[in-house]
Amino acid sequence: MLSEYTIDRNNVIFDINEGFLQFGQENGATFVDPQTWIGQDLLRIVQGDTTRMYYHVLFKRVRLTEKQIELPYRCDSPTQARFMRMRLSCDKDLHIHFENEIEAIVPFERPISLMYHSKGVIKRCSICNRLGINLVWTDPLKIHELPLDFDAIWKISYDICPKCLADVKKLYVN
Repeated sequence: MLSEYTIDRNNVIFDINEGFLQFGQENGATFVDPQTWIGQDLLRIVQGDTTRMYYHVLFKRVRLTEKQIELPYRCDSPTQARFMRMRLSCDKDLHIHFENEIEAIVPFERPISLMYHSKGVIKRCSICNRLGINLVWTDPLKIHELPLDFDAIWKISYDICPKCLADVKKLYVN
């Protein structure tokens, strides 16, 4: 099922579908009432300054070009890697419609517990979900190869890794 939502020209959510709510429920969201989401500024929900800037670039591009953007990204849970695709399209009123779908799911060897914290110990890429530890960005599927305490709940802050940042720059230039 597609998770869909639409924002107005001021980036305020004004429409969501059942898939959006279902995806939230499956991920432990406590806000399953549609009215909790309607009227929210999407950029206030997005975690991390770099990620908000990334969304600004996407919004500007889709509104200026009026062409659909399609991007791969990751949205992992503690137990599985979820490879996803997001499509953004803009209408004549500058509303942006988002479609998100899961393309593949890969279970982790062991659960990874991450908790958002603005001054986190580990950086997490908002696009590919790589974890930045000591300036090395590692896919969470390979994180168990690192000497870390996996029983701990890791505090993270959202950022964009160098590879995804280069991809964003290409998107903006093209």
